[in-house]
Amino acid sequence: MTYDELDQINTSLPTVIVDMSGNSALLKRLAQRLGENLNYSIRVGLTHWAESQGDAGLDETKSEFFFVPSYIQQRMKDWGPQGFSERSERFMHASAAWSRNWLKIRTVEGLSGLAEIYPAICQGKLAADEGVVVAISGMNQNKAE
Repeated sequence: MTYDELDQINTSLPTVIVDMSGNSALLKRLAQRLGENLNYSIRVGLTHWAESQGDAGLDETKSEFFFVPSYIQQRMKDWGPQGFSERSERFMHASAAWSRNWLKIRTVEGLSGLAEIYPAICQGKLAADEGVVVAISGMNQNKAE
């Protein structure tokens, strides 16, 4: 579903929004459309940082901003640095193993390869199951010859 299709959302269902855009006007429009069926809103990102200004019109008792560094600090306090490191490593290994089942990696060569694919990335035309790795050759070579 795209942002242009938000009017098609079933507003009769209890809903939680996990917002990664940070677009206040969009979030306000969605919150107004959902009305009482908006149970909670969690803001986790700011991909639309230029549109982040303004009031999103959210009930602050049903809304929060999830800031990862704060949670990392809390987990380190709860588990200690070693425990945090061990759990993080297990999670990363499990996530990487799981992603092999669905994630397709495309490697592009150098900045010219990135320049070719970048417009598609910005326009949202890259498939959700595709990851891009930019291979920069010679970055660690000694050029002082």
